[in-house]
Amino acid sequence: MQRATAPVGDAGARRGPLRPLRSRAPPTRGHGPARHCGTRRGDGALACGPRAAHRRGARGVSPPGAGRLAGKVAVVTGAAGDIGAAIAGRFLAEGARVALLDRRSDGLATMAARLDADRVLACVCDIAEASEVEAAVSRVHQTMGRIDILVNNAATATPSAPVTELDEPDWRRMLDVDVTGAWLLARACIPHMARCGGGVVLNIASQLGHVAAPGRAAYGVGKAALIALARAIAVDHAGQGIRAASLSPGAIMTSRLVSRDGSSQAVTDRLAPRYPLGRIGTAAEVASAALFLVSDEAGFVTGSDFLVDGGYTAV
Repeated sequence: MQRATAPVGDAGARRGPLRPLRSRAPPTRGHGPARHCGTRRGDGALACGPRAAHRRGARGVSPPGAGRLAGKVAVVTGAAGDIGAAIAGRFLAEGARVALLDRRSDGLATMAARLDADRVLACVCDIAEASEVEAAVSRVHQTMGRIDILVNNAATATPSAPVTELDEPDWRRMLDVDVTGAWLLARACIPHMARCGGGVVLNIASQLGHVAAPGRAAYGVGKAALIALARAIAVDHAGQGIRAASLSPGAIMTSRLVSRDGSSQAVTDRLAPRYPLGRIGTAAEVASAALFLVSDEAGFVTGSDFLVDGGYTAV
């Protein structure tokens, strides 16, 4: 809730001229020098070291051309899908090394083959299984030396049905993947982030986490839970230098939608009229928003949900 404020002229009349602001260093809670990562190991990975605060630029914008995620390691789930692939590709372009997690081995191999092999680690993982999550995160840390960013993008397809017609196995599978899987990954990754001075958890939610749509109960409930989970992480782990946020896209042109509707034009014809901008979004636009939220440029953003929905929820 915003505080009520008087117009500038009224405030000046009552209080007189404003005094110049004194510069003040921002708080450094959770960024003690002994806990930061950054020392280069012999295998090229980054491990813990005392000077990482300057390299990470945790309290400022990255220098132009330096790569906004240079030196960082990101874990992206659902990486074989269009949105996950776009996010991973954008992070790589900004200097990160990326661990790609997906349960589809064929799609994961295809995705990994298109990227810089020296900066990518592909892990087949069913995130609904705690043992697989723990093994994958352990492998990422052992191979890459650190974890700075987690993007919970994986989701399971749920049938469209009213609440009373949903099958229990479909409902439970949605909870296992979309919600429990995201929690398992956060639980496994946050300790590694904390030991290196902090990190970011980004949950990919949806506009349907904010508003309901006929027959999309299971999907909407799962996405709303991801928004709530990000807020909980933000509150619980701020003292460890952890930020958390959620990103809620609207309809995005993906191969799954095209396959269902038969063509990209059919997808546009069906969905675009529902959006004030008169079109649907792209995976690249979601990736751009994700990049901002995990970068140091969003250093004061935590516990928030970021809508990328073409105005859908504004109507």
